[in-house]
Amino acid sequence: MSCEGDRQQLQLLFSLGANSYGQLGLGSKNDELQPQQVPRFPDGKHAISRLAGGGGHSAAITDTGALYVCGQNRDGQLGLSHTDDVSHFSLCSSLQSERVSTVSCGWDFTIILTDSGRVLSCGSNAFGQLGIPHVKSSSVPEPVQSLQEKVLDISAGLRHSLALTDSGGVFQWGVGLASHAKRFSCGNPVPPFLTAKEPSRIPGLENVKGRKVIAGSYHSVTVTEDGDLYVWGSNKHGQLLQKETFVLWPQRIEPHFFSGERIRSAWSGWTHLVAQTDSGKVYTWGRADYGQLGRDGEKEQPQDSGAEHFPKPLLCIPRLTGADQITCGSQHNLAVCGTAVYSWGWNEHGMCGDGTETNVEIPTQISIPAPHPATVKLIACGAGHSMILCVNPDGKDFDFPSERLQVTLCGDNTVCGAETCILRLSLPFLLDHEGFSRGDMQPVETHQSIMMPSPSLLIKASSTHW
Repeated sequence: MSCEGDRQQLQLLFSLGANSYGQLGLGSKNDELQPQQVPRFPDGKHAISRLAGGGGHSAAITDTGALYVCGQNRDGQLGLSHTDDVSHFSLCSSLQSERVSTVSCGWDFTIILTDSGRVLSCGSNAFGQLGIPHVKSSSVPEPVQSLQEKVLDISAGLRHSLALTDSGGVFQWGVGLASHAKRFSCGNPVPPFLTAKEPSRIPGLENVKGRKVIAGSYHSVTVTEDGDLYVWGSNKHGQLLQKETFVLWPQRIEPHFFSGERIRSAWSGWTHLVAQTDSGKVYTWGRADYGQLGRDGEKEQPQDSGAEHFPKPLLCIPRLTGADQITCGSQHNLAVCGTAVYSWGWNEHGMCGDGTETNVEIPTQISIPAPHPATVKLIACGAGHSMILCVNPDGKDFDFPSERLQVTLCGDNTVCGAETCILRLSLPFLLDHEGFSRGDMQPVETHQSIMMPSPSLLIKASSTHW
């Protein structure tokens, strides 16, 4: 049980938050309130180019176009040809003949886009969210055959999916929005695309060219080449900036909400939205009761379910101006500003990374245990978890000199190493740290010396039944 010599790694992936299904890729199923380094992934041979999180699962794409997944798999959403949960990032081998460019994780399904513009999906199809007729679920990625055009972007919501084609057309499938539409349509016919179980082109966008699609829980958004936002679906929390409680057809958000500026990009949680303008200003709106808007003390005003919304002027968040990256979970957010990562919003599972389970009202910097001079390359959120990918800005591998660490079992059954006391345990126990595979763990005798990276990288100690 030793790691001889120095260990080098090109990238470091950290994960935190909800982990009931192993979606953090740590080999455990314990929530983590602060960033923890994912062991042995990436492996040093390939770099991660994209990250995505879903209801209880995670996905990563490497620079070679390979897809790795972990977490909840009850409906086959990992695409691994089985339905067992997986707590380590595992290669989706059925896609080895494809080069994956984009992945989007819904609540219990996954949408995959290849370099050739083909869309595949796996997981639950209870609401038609896979876009594949006549199947309840699929444990391997299946092509969405009826989507004939080349696709440039995809997005998976709670129970529906979106695709943007190279002609600028936007397609939607999955009936997740249908019940809300029927409830608030006031007797008006429900548009066919809201009840489609296969890709259906959305009317009303013929004269605009889409650049990005975004799926929320029960709403949809597209960002156009002209810097406009078009929205449709549930407006229960005012997230669409329209008067209606449910918006049946795509509507443009008036530019005056953003001081007349063009929208560079936008992101969506389940019931709130975030947008960045060309000048770098960041605006948030929608549901606010978990702090997801990043404005201290602001709470959503209760709305009568049948009442019209009267959108108020939006406020930008100065701390996030010029943010390099932003992403949303269900009710929490991450942003990269320079060398810092900020989080805010719902924090019940610790996904905001401040070491507590208390909601975070304003953007607050996360402390990442990465060696200097690491910088953040990618961020991603699942419904209740977060991922942060760090790289060396010099383009070199991280270098971790090994050092000998004495591991002892104290009288109070606390495992101690250097200055770190980890957990109360019962003998025999397994020691798990960066550089050891959780699948290969062996019982460690008390007072045994082992070779391992710096004690700061010690991840967990655990009883054998973990």
